[in-house]
Amino acid sequence: MQKISARALLAGLKEIPEGEDTQVTTVVTDSRRLLPGCVFVCFKGARADGHDFAALAIQREAAFVVAEHPVEGVPEKQLVLVDSTLHAMVTMAANYRAQFSPVVVGVTGSVGKTTTKEFCYAVFSDFGETLKTEGNQNNEIGMPNTLFRLEDSTRYAVVEMGMSALGEISRLTRAARPSVGIITCIGVSHLEHLGSRENILKAKLELCEGMEPGSPLVLNADDEYLWGAQLPGHVRPVWVGLENQK
Repeated sequence: MQKISARALLAGLKEIPEGEDTQVTTVVTDSRRLLPGCVFVCFKGARADGHDFAALAIQREAAFVVAEHPVEGVPEKQLVLVDSTLHAMVTMAANYRAQFSPVVVGVTGSVGKTTTKEFCYAVFSDFGETLKTEGNQNNEIGMPNTLFRLEDSTRYAVVEMGMSALGEISRLTRAARPSVGIITCIGVSHLEHLGSRENILKAKLELCEGMEPGSPLVLNADDEYLWGAQLPGHVRPVWVGLENQK
């Protein structure tokens, strides 16, 4: 992560007086990776609650702590109090991404996301410095961590986006602002949460919400749900397939 002013990174989350602005070195979600000048984001997991390490972050010279409630040992001026640290993570990623202008490829779909991401990375890497999602870190923590790795020298970024509910890809795509979108297929993953493949289709098409008018959206013509979908008018569909004769 390149250094960024706290005012720019925390826009929409906390007002930073002009005389108190500082440079943020990185965004950290793991207390073992605390560094001076970082922003530490508190997440409550199955085994540990990041809020328990908030005071330690201040002791280790973190610039700010993002938390869902006040924490003893964290001064008010260094506390970024939010309703959801997940949503705050995405907001910071959007603010950071706005500092750069790479070609961003957003990849989603029920299966094949990671393979497609790797194919895209292999191609774009031949043309310039390319960033990609590591592994399958495609949720509201993993995707922001990918965007935080952008630098001035990054020409291309291949960003994978997953979801388990409606609205998640909408938040991710508005942060990533893809220049190109790819939807691999509409399967049955997360059917227990979304109830139908029609809702899965709706969730995947949220990818378009972060795309500029005229942006190409690559679609699998062999997938009956995608082929029959009502696509947003502002994207330009590019159909690919092996079986669809049309």
